[in-house]
Amino acid sequence: MDTVHFTNLTTNNPEWWHWEFEGGIPAVSSEQNPIVVYPYHGEYDVKLTAGNSYGSDSIFAGDYIKVLDITPVTGFTSSGQNPGIADTVWFYDNSGNYIQWWYWEFPGGDPPVSFEKNPLVKYCQPGYHDIVHASGNSNGSDTIIMQAYIHAYAMFYVNIRVFPEGPYNGVNLTNSLNTYNYLPLYQPYTNYPWFYPGTEQVSVIPFPNVVDWVLLEFRGCCGGPENATPQKIMKRQAAFLMKNGFICDLDGVSNILFNLDTLLNVYVTVYHRNHLPVMSAYPITKIHNTCDFTVSSSKAYGGCLAQKELAPGIWGLISGNANGDGAVNNQDKVDFWMSQAGNSGYWAGDMDMNGNVDNADKVDCWMPNVGAGCQVPE
Repeated sequence: MDTVHFTNLTTNNPEWWHWEFEGGIPAVSSEQNPIVVYPYHGEYDVKLTAGNSYGSDSIFAGDYIKVLDITPVTGFTSSGQNPGIADTVWFYDNSGNYIQWWYWEFPGGDPPVSFEKNPLVKYCQPGYHDIVHASGNSNGSDTIIMQAYIHAYAMFYVNIRVFPEGPYNGVNLTNSLNTYNYLPLYQPYTNYPWFYPGTEQVSVIPFPNVVDWVLLEFRGCCGGPENATPQKIMKRQAAFLMKNGFICDLDGVSNILFNLDTLLNVYVTVYHRNHLPVMSAYPITKIHNTCDFTVSSSKAYGGCLAQKELAPGIWGLISGNANGDGAVNNQDKVDFWMSQAGNSGYWAGDMDMNGNVDNADKVDCWMPNVGAGCQVPE
């Protein structure tokens, strides 16, 4: 549907005008400079008669207007293609050629059908879902079908628990960094060796029993944990370590929500900024969704090489890895502890996490673990 602006060029002071527009809306007009809509393609005549008290004159232009056949070309984009269950997706129409109406079908979505230009759809059924989208105008319509465009993931909560050696007090974890307001509000894993680009942050630390930030990694592979290399990373997420050792989302209450719709075995890795990381020895599933590394060395890939017995039957992350490179060695002492000694605050050299970089960090947390190394597959 095209719009044409006609401009009168009649000379000698015309006082009135009469236009005739074949195929146009309006079909006739007495305006000096009318606007006409042509809803259908084709070739159309135009006639103008103008006059004054001395007479009138007419001009006829055969097939003057040529309206092309502009049938729609349907297209769309979306805000995502991999929602979790109960997540929403925006669909944005970008069809061309003067679209007058829209039609959508969303199998597995809510609503299942929409006539809006840009609908919002919630997916409550896991799996692959097609998208049917049509658009049209007075010249026709166009329909596209995008098979398996949406892949909705089943979601479940994962219960993860670790005891870093440094702040372990024989019962639970000390929360000195929180007590002294040293904890940052933004996740601290943006630099070497993690280079995690996530934007997790809070306006305030949600609860006094938050101990520190940790970085979680989910790796999916075929076979056993030895195959869960960095190339198999499915998801990374920064979260809070609580005083009882459990890892929570940023509200300080919720367990970690994971989208799992895969035939792969998924293993959980926990990183802490100055302890050696650990990876689960067994894959998580919707039924077996707990990774409690504290109850046995066998819970971690690498066993007693991956963790340390902090108390009889209680296992924890090995401290002393101040630079986070996966090895407790002289670099941790020289590059971090020695350069930071005497400082208070949020420091990698504060390996017992009491808010002070002092001799206890070297003697109690670093020296006993020199030579220990990361068991997470690289």
